[in-house]
Amino acid sequence: MTFWIPATLLALAAMGFALAPFLRRSPGRSTGKPAHPGDDARGAGTDSFPGDVRDASTGRDLALRALYRQRLEELEEEAASGLIEASNRAEVEQELDRGLLDEFAGRSAAPEPAGSHAAAGRRGPTWLLLAVLIPLLTLALYLQVGEPDAELLQGATAVLELDPERDRLELDRWRVLLAERVERAPDDAQSRYLLGRIYLNDGEFGLAAQAFSRSRDVMGDDPGIDLAWLQAVYLANEGRLDEAGREIAERVLGREPNHPMVLEMLAIDAYRRGDYAESVTRFNRALGDAVEPRGRAALELFLKQARSMLGDLEPSIDVALNALETPPASATLFVIARPVGGGMPFAVVRRAAAPLPDAVRLDDAVSMNPALPLSAAGEIEVVVRISLTGAAVRHPGDWEWRSAPLKIAGAGTLALTAEIASPGTARPEG
Repeated sequence: MTFWIPATLLALAAMGFALAPFLRRSPGRSTGKPAHPGDDARGAGTDSFPGDVRDASTGRDLALRALYRQRLEELEEEAASGLIEASNRAEVEQELDRGLLDEFAGRSAAPEPAGSHAAAGRRGPTWLLLAVLIPLLTLALYLQVGEPDAELLQGATAVLELDPERDRLELDRWRVLLAERVERAPDDAQSRYLLGRIYLNDGEFGLAAQAFSRSRDVMGDDPGIDLAWLQAVYLANEGRLDEAGREIAERVLGREPNHPMVLEMLAIDAYRRGDYAESVTRFNRALGDAVEPRGRAALELFLKQARSMLGDLEPSIDVALNALETPPASATLFVIARPVGGGMPFAVVRRAAAPLPDAVRLDDAVSMNPALPLSAAGEIEVVVRISLTGAAVRHPGDWEWRSAPLKIAGAGTLALTAEIASPGTARPEG
């Protein structure tokens, strides 16, 4: 509402400027008579001035007389206050007389064209019409291209922090305001995004997906919009991703390859489609980054179920893990099957080192590169590393265990036990 107060004041000010010429007209000018018929010898209506000025009937003559009287009054005040001397006053007064004579001489030499008063009269209604129309047109233009409700929408991003239950009334208020806003301004991408977040909180997943889609059409490539849009599509389809949803997911992973939530969505979608190998791959990657304990337990359960549906892939290696010391809380575990002596890994499992998993399985489902699976290897070695930096490449201080060379072709399922400790207490390679 505070927008309309300054808008109204500005409109009144514009009308005032346009009407000012009419409001300044004196009664004498509007009637064609002197404003002060009883003025003295220096005013209008006497014979004191050379060139008979009593015949002056135009508004210009009256204005000149009024200016002359005003200047004489100022001259009186300046003389009384001592700003000018008496001798100088007479000289200034004579100069005023000559100036007025020159003005009236010009008036007599160049009379106004016939009909000029009529034309001036016709201009009056035109100015009055413009005085009313200009503010109205200005307001209409602002409402069309401006932001009259910008102040009303200040703080709208608060909807991202509001709780759907505790802040129900506030969310409902923003829902109404934002819905009205996007109806008036369809290209307001931020308002559409915020409205989509409210729909998402309210369980209206189809409406949320539409809002995010329209927002992205305007904004272009935006990670935040893509992620919210993917959630809405996934939930609207009851835990499945259509082709458009998978395209959004791959776009997010292109920017953040190990995004846990997106990998989990793709893993569950693959499981429901019966693609258990892809599901295992996605769950394995989702567990690779730091995940809070509750979420990690859920993902491990999903991975176990997906593996049970997949069955045994051969060759495979089950690696039991035994830490001789408690690993640092921030360390990262890597279990790697690679060519003997190093090189591009065939398969990798990445987990948080604390708590350390009991065992991991290496097979084609956790291959680094589908074009170079574990089943295509000849001889390999298994490296178990607890990285203090989180990097897969070895750094000083990392804990490491390495197996003897293993022939993998046709080996079926192999079992290994890795005993891991800090460099000062490392065990011999097994």
